[in-house]
Amino acid sequence: MKNRLNYIVIFILILLISAVIFPKPLKSLDELWNFNFARNIADGKVPYRDFNMVQTPLLSIIAGLVLKILGTELYIIRMLAVIMSMLIMYIVYKIMVKIGLNRNCSYILLGLILYMYSSIFCFDYNFGVLLIILLAIYYEIKNIEKTDYKKDLCMGILIGSSILIKQTTGIALSLVYILFRIINVYSKDTIKEEAKRLFYRSSGVLISILIFCIYLAINNIWYEFIDYTILGLKTFSNKMSYINLVNGNYGRIIQILSILMPLLLIYLYIRTILKKVTTKEDKILYIFFAYSLASIVVIYPISDNCHFLIGILPLLVSLIYILYNKLKNIVSDKYKPYIKIIIKVYSIFLVLFYIIFSTKTLYKYEMEMVNYKNLKHFSYIISVYEKAAEEVGNYITSKKLEGKQVYILDAQAAFYMIPIDKYNKDFDMFMVGNFGGMRRRRTNHKIRRL
Repeated sequence: MKNRLNYIVIFILILLISAVIFPKPLKSLDELWNFNFARNIADGKVPYRDFNMVQTPLLSIIAGLVLKILGTELYIIRMLAVIMSMLIMYIVYKIMVKIGLNRNCSYILLGLILYMYSSIFCFDYNFGVLLIILLAIYYEIKNIEKTDYKKDLCMGILIGSSILIKQTTGIALSLVYILFRIINVYSKDTIKEEAKRLFYRSSGVLISILIFCIYLAINNIWYEFIDYTILGLKTFSNKMSYINLVNGNYGRIIQILSILMPLLLIYLYIRTILKKVTTKEDKILYIFFAYSLASIVVIYPISDNCHFLIGILPLLVSLIYILYNKLKNIVSDKYKPYIKIIIKVYSIFLVLFYIIFSTKTLYKYEMEMVNYKNLKHFSYIISVYEKAAEEVGNYITSKKLEGKQVYILDAQAAFYMIPIDKYNKDFDMFMVGNFGGMRRRRTNHKIRRL
């Protein structure tokens, strides 16, 4: 019965998220760049040497392999986005059930979280790391009273792979996974056991790093990797202050959460670090606190609504857990059966509403998408700039026949280059911080010559 329910939840999540992702007009630059990374890999290009990127390439490599098999179309990437987003929401649901929330209550809360996050769902490396963070939280809670060194090793390999998706958040996550249990060791009897766990966990992380080092060595791209992902970061100037969130620039809900989440983090610190962790509830909150520290790293230096929501999801689930336990203790046993009935009815209503709305949205999209199939690599993707892309593409192609090379020095350059199967390194992602460190002078010199 539980397996059947899980399959139903997965199916409904795929339906709801598909209705959000597929009809989106093409306007997200992050989606465009991530697609271009994967397309380049599918075309046989090597990261850093043949195209510029500032994050580590594992997610792009996975996506590139899928595009190589299924075709280099953006809607394939959107299929991957649906799968990734579904897994994130499904793990959130599994965590809520694991920490003791009523299933019907979990459906309602999951629906609210889904509504909040629906506008930012896409195939992105930050979501890739978030998925691993949530899997780590679920693993820690599930094995809260168990010791299994082999599982710790395997989980360490997965955690280490987050460094291969995005180096900054991945390093923070790996450090948390390796070290967080040591802080709450109160007995000498457990020191030896925790030291052994630390060894297995760190070994797993190091295995992933070693595999990546071998990949860099085989492709002879150590210099390019260091240039773009490390030296280039000092030139990165795209920053957004956290104050924008607090001032309400992204809406009232984000404003409230931007004030509430730091306070919650302080509360968890006092509850799990300053005080002794003894009860199971304390241990669960400590897991949320530790992994939330890794998750919120993504909020800096770009504190917009997208990075903020990605960063606070573990904290959001911990808040749900705290409030649920408080309300459960406050509500009288006399009223609990009635509340359960109300929650069940509301959860059924919410699920049916979402299903009907999503089905209508997907049907409308199916009727419209036939009008958007002429632009290569962007088939069935709604875009108001399709005609402009065709005109610019024709111009670039005609100039090539005249022996002239056309560059578009703009962040949206990839939109015009992708349909004509062109890639101009450093220029098709024309933003300060994406040119590397040592190579920046060469790029600036080339720009002056143009």
